[in-house]
Amino acid sequence: MEIKITTLSENTANYGFLAEWGLSILVEVDGTTTLVDTGLSFSAVHNAQLLGVDLSTIDGIVLSYGHADYTGGLREVLRRRGDVEVIAHPDMWAAKYAQRNQEEAQYVGIPFTREEIKT
Repeated sequence: MEIKITTLSENTANYGFLAEWGLSILVEVDGTTTLVDTGLSFSAVHNAQLLGVDLSTIDGIVLSYGHADYTGGLREVLRRRGDVEVIAHPDMWAAKYAQRNQEEAQYVGIPFTREEIKT
């Protein structure tokens, strides 16, 4: 079994790559390519292009949870890939909020609706 793991987006970068809060990892196992999470915005797509990774060939997407920093790049990835199986917990679409100290709670969930994914 051959496994290759490539980090496409996280919060550090250099040499022309983009960094942002969040995560996106490409996992290749025996000829199957799965994208695990999609980062906060377009950094995973940008960095994949720099690495010569063709996102139109991925076999599936797994979203580990429904916060924006792990799902925000989904539309950009799907624009390059087209229809592909996306595996996620059904509660991914539930509203998620974070509150720090005494500040007002802020929405931190997936930044678009199911209907907006392909727009």
